[in-house]
Amino acid sequence: MDSLFRLPVWARVLNEFGRRIGYEAGLEEKELLATARQRTGLWDFGEDYFREPLRILLRAWQTEAGLTPIGRWLVRQEALLRLSNRLKIQDTLRRHPEILSCPLREPLVITGMPRTGTTLLHNLLSQDPQARPLLFWEGRRPAPPPTPETYRRDPRVARSKWELRVGTAMIPEVLKAHWAESDGPAECNGLFQNGFASPLFGVMASIPSYGEWLRACDPLPVYREYRRQLQLLSWKFPGRRWVLKAPAHMFCLESLRTALPEARLVFNHRDPLEVLPSLCSLVTRLRVLQGERIDLQELVDQTLEGAAVAAERFLAFREGADPGCCYDVHYPGLLADPVATVHSLCNHFGLAFSPEVERGARRWLAENPQHKHGLHRYSAEQFGLAGRRLDERLEAYRAWLIRAKK
Repeated sequence: MDSLFRLPVWARVLNEFGRRIGYEAGLEEKELLATARQRTGLWDFGEDYFREPLRILLRAWQTEAGLTPIGRWLVRQEALLRLSNRLKIQDTLRRHPEILSCPLREPLVITGMPRTGTTLLHNLLSQDPQARPLLFWEGRRPAPPPTPETYRRDPRVARSKWELRVGTAMIPEVLKAHWAESDGPAECNGLFQNGFASPLFGVMASIPSYGEWLRACDPLPVYREYRRQLQLLSWKFPGRRWVLKAPAHMFCLESLRTALPEARLVFNHRDPLEVLPSLCSLVTRLRVLQGERIDLQELVDQTLEGAAVAAERFLAFREGADPGCCYDVHYPGLLADPVATVHSLCNHFGLAFSPEVERGARRWLAENPQHKHGLHRYSAEQFGLAGRRLDERLEAYRAWLIRAKK
């Protein structure tokens, strides 16, 4: 495999040592639940809907993912973190039921296929002093909820920074494709992972049975819990409005609208022929962290199917959506003039685009130029996508894009 898609020598040595001693981190449901309870001193995990995806995920990790010793340890720690989060969230809500009355005032929710500039737009919109972005550390450990005094210096910030450093030490090339900071804006995936219903699990490892379940499940319970977590995070530090982002929302737009009827939706768009090679490159870089081997054909097929389902669900949603609640951002225009894109978006939703907002956006752009962490190199040929016929669902989406640009 290309050296860009391999762990550094020290990590490969650690994996080999783990194989020789027969290291196997436990992935049994009953033991994980008991360990999370022991760690937190709490008992109530909240609604039981999470148990089905947890069981499917654990089975897929054990039978399909081909986990390395490092990978097995990582997914065990992730499962324990998310179970512990559930216990702490439920404990906070039980002691403070008034949290569920916290308003979520006109949140902006950015979505679209991955690799369409959603991270760029999220960071720019987060420069507004009135914006309340979800920070990376909050998605990792949302409870107890932050306060204005602890928002930037909570011990969880340093812990998340350490976790990011370890991850990037293992797969430094991923920074060229996607960067994250512990106290910077992050995707909503962390909150969905607390319910064990997030596409990110399937990005990090090849677990097709979990992906099939996720695409077929009713996501509304997950989105209702998503709202409760946002209310919990808003309780002592609400901000004027949430600015949220996750490509995963593309799969569940009806549930998003039901759970967050206040939301204003921003859709980022880019030609799938450009999206797919970039996305396959990112997924390949991430999967080396957990898996013994990567089947590129399987990875490409899974990526294509996910993109096609997202496109199909987007088109179905937009057909009946209120245009006033939606705004479309096209990737070429965003790159050509990011500040003008933000200005136009604000005008569409009746939001103030003050000199302070513009200065913040321009400052962020100056401090974070494209390719800051290195050039993300990939090609369609690298993944067998050159000349490959797209699924008719993606062709329908491409046709919609052409019409939308006119």
